[in-house]
Amino acid sequence: MDENALVEKIVSEVLRRLAGRGKRALALFCGGTIGAPEGRAELKKLQSAGFTVRAVLTPAAERVLGKEWLRSELGEIEVVTEADGKAPGALLKEADLTLVPVLTLNTAAKVAHGIADTLVATLIMDSLLTGRPVFAARDACDLTNPVRAQLGMDKAAPAYRALLTGNLERLAEFGVRLVGVTELAAAVLGEARPKEPAPKATGGTFTGRVLSRTDVAAFEGSVLKVSAGTLITPLARDLARDRGIEIVVG
Repeated sequence: MDENALVEKIVSEVLRRLAGRGKRALALFCGGTIGAPEGRAELKKLQSAGFTVRAVLTPAAERVLGKEWLRSELGEIEVVTEADGKAPGALLKEADLTLVPVLTLNTAAKVAHGIADTLVATLIMDSLLTGRPVFAARDACDLTNPVRAQLGMDKAAPAYRALLTGNLERLAEFGVRLVGVTELAAAVLGEARPKEPAPKATGGTFTGRVLSRTDVAAFEGSVLKVSAGTLITPLARDLARDRGIEIVVG
């Protein structure tokens, strides 16, 4: 890796860490195993980016996964179960966003039809009602997941498959961000990262802290003004030169 590419990589990593600084994530685990190890690993990435993670387990998740399974990777995080008797409102009050690394078909069906008879279903419903971002991994609900085929759970009638698939479509309509489990951290960080003002088409002014190659690539004008304190990465300068874009500092 050359020096300029290394600088660009370091800048991206700094911005990634700034994105999660001080953020609090409430991670909900339903009672499934598909995607569970990957979901735990994604939470670890968010911790590395500065997020504080608190987990909530359904009774089934407590049996299938367990508190110590989570803590073995994530450290001594708080893990809440229904037996703890904590109110959903109190849990959400201390969360900036809600994550569902393992979303089962059962919980997806409940939320899709407005049923909130468990702590986890209630937390998802209340998150949507209060406008909190909700990110959910779709893997455990994916009827085409290879694990389902291995278990022989890929033989449902078309009508039943359509029903289950429709539940996910309704969740998306409700505002749930459905992603692959290995994309969970990237999706959260992409939304959490402070958005830099987009330069105007011509004569635009960039007021962010760091002008990267990505920012220059998105610019369509010929003169790009940046603030005096802006850090301009070498790759940003190179791309601007190649595209005939003049960077004006002042």
